[in-house]
Amino acid sequence: MIKFFRHIRKNLLMENKTGKYFKYAIGEIILVMVGILLALQVNNWNEGRKMKIQETKLLVKIRSALSSDLENQFNFHIERTQLGINSLELILTQINEKKQYNETIIEHFGILSVAAKIIWTPQLTAFKQLESRGMAVIRNDQLLEEILNIYTLDYPQIDLTFDNYKRNIYEYGRPIMRRKFVDDHPNFVPVNYEELLNNVEFRNTVSVLLGNNESTLEQLIKTKGNVAHVIDLIDKELKQ
Repeated sequence: MIKFFRHIRKNLLMENKTGKYFKYAIGEIILVMVGILLALQVNNWNEGRKMKIQETKLLVKIRSALSSDLENQFNFHIERTQLGINSLELILTQINEKKQYNETIIEHFGILSVAAKIIWTPQLTAFKQLESRGMAVIRNDQLLEEILNIYTLDYPQIDLTFDNYKRNIYEYGRPIMRRKFVDDHPNFVPVNYEELLNNVEFRNTVSVLLGNNESTLEQLIKTKGNVAHVIDLIDKELKQ
């Protein structure tokens, strides 16, 4: 093709058709520029297609991770936290109303020392892949902001409430359980129930742990709603 154009230019010069030569040269330049622009357009289209494929794969992975968190993290911890609140409220009622000792109450005292199940382990692999590949992969700014809020604000806040609760268990709950209770597995029996009802440290410990659980439950429910909302946004984005 290039030889063909050169041949035409050569003939025009030999025939002393300078005007036509310059017009032809300009036309050839324009043709080359159009070719370059078309090549750039095709390249941009290919890059955009690759980015779209990459974005779709990441969104599918993030959606899967969030759905797993709803089922395996939120549902479990919301139920566990609510049971803890129920036990702590029952103990606090026993203290405030100075109720007589009964066998059923000992089933709830263990809440003051339990921390083994308070482990927040959401799936973070997909989000880390997003971080490594660059946030610009997700082109919908609103969706990106919502995803970032989940992983950089909501999830760390849940971690914080869990850590705070466990710290109070270790620093206050377990020490007072060792001093005031007998471990009669699987339950804890008060050494002196009447004295326990009037023990300010014990009452304060129950109140603090109850407050921890209530704030944790509030954060879990709020974040669960946010996660469900992000999943809905991802579904809408994937349909487009």
